Amino acid sequence: VIIATSRVAPPDWKQAMANLGATLIECDADEHGLDLDELLANLGQRNVTSIWAEGGGTLLGSLLEGGHADEVWAYLAPVLIGGDGLPAVGGFGVRSMADALRLSNVAVEQLPPDVLIRGNTDGWAPRLFQ
Repeated sequence: VIIATSRVAPPDWKQAMANLGATLIECDADEHGLDLDELLANLGQRNVTSIWAEGGGTLLGSLLEGGHADEVWAYLAPVLIGGDGLPAVGGFGVRSMADALRLSNVAVEQLPPDVLIRGNTDGWAPRLFQ
């Protein structure tokens, strides 16, 4: 298990996770949470070339805005929440539909009662980290 955490996370918690056998990667924090460039560079140095990121709207928005995602899997459930709920994808958003991220190689699969939509982001290209 690898846990990405901030350098300012409580030392006793970090020690407890290490005592349980987890490997901790400590990163600087940025305005959205962890510095994802630093985290992904660290993972690359460990020969980790693929990750599965399952998280809330903040994490997903940061990954997309940073150009760190090459594939998106979006599950849609036949449930309407309404109100002032949390967005599925956070971040800055776009001003118009013309500026929206478009997926290519889209596949749609029914997984009753849900639907899975998969696609590539097109703008992604591997980066070499120092």
